[in-house]
Amino acid sequence: MANFTNPLGRASSTYLDRMTWAELQASAYANGSVGLSGLGADASVFVTDWRVTMVPNSGKTFWTSSSAVILAAFGSPALGNDVVYTANGTTCTAVASASAGAATRLTIVGHGLTSANNGVSVYVASGTNWTAGLYAMTYVDADNIDVSAPWNAAYGNPTVRSVTGSGLQTVLRTVDIPAGLMQAHSSIELSSTWEMTSSANSRYLTILFGGTTVLQLTSSSQSGFFDRREVRNRGAKNAQITQKTDIAGYYGGTPRLTTIDTALAQQLTFVGDMRTVNEFIRIAGYTVSLVIGN
Repeated sequence: MANFTNPLGRASSTYLDRMTWAELQASAYANGSVGLSGLGADASVFVTDWRVTMVPNSGKTFWTSSSAVILAAFGSPALGNDVVYTANGTTCTAVASASAGAATRLTIVGHGLTSANNGVSVYVASGTNWTAGLYAMTYVDADNIDVSAPWNAAYGNPTVRSVTGSGLQTVLRTVDIPAGLMQAHSSIELSSTWEMTSSANSRYLTILFGGTTVLQLTSSSQSGFFDRREVRNRGAKNAQITQKTDIAGYYGGTPRLTTIDTALAQQLTFVGDMRTVNEFIRIAGYTVSLVIGN
């Protein structure tokens, strides 16, 4: 701590230099600390996680920013961050090396996938020496696909997610909301763009905040979807209000009330779910910003 010209170009008697959010909250100037309450009115710190200058709020009880903090801004390539399911009841019965060991071939008799979805991911839920997650697939024939996992002779037969009657949610992307960042009057502003197979069948796109649904839409006969919404603390860190979960954008309907403890670290989770084989859903992009408030 010293006399410096801070990143805003103003002379400051207390510029704490550059820190990550975790470093700041582990320092003598963490939210709620005696150190923070004793800082001058012109104190500032540059938080490297989001490349933003933060200052104490008027009560010197937490760090805030005069502008929204962009927590995440993401735009997907043409492929990736998507999932397609194999036919109901299908299982992997054999694995083998493919593409000179650069990929792994899965034998799934009658998998139901086609080359139209080459590059879209299947979801491996479990299997000996497999890491659960999304693997881009390439169609080989009606009973085989290659996936983007370098060959490992120790692989067992993985469990690949297939269509089920009730549907299974697959996590496509997550955004971390660090502990201590949201305050009693903070709000998260979220926009998201989705792509999917155009058909009359239902696809389910969902956003969870702290494990609680804040968006869940059934989309059919569409190949894309855009949503904007806000999750706002209601004067307490464990009480929120947002739009009705099954209405897109800033529209009416009964608001959704939640009780997520934003004093703790939480996650935004983007989830896809299909009920029809060989149809995909993709999170094509999103922006997550946070207005901390005073």
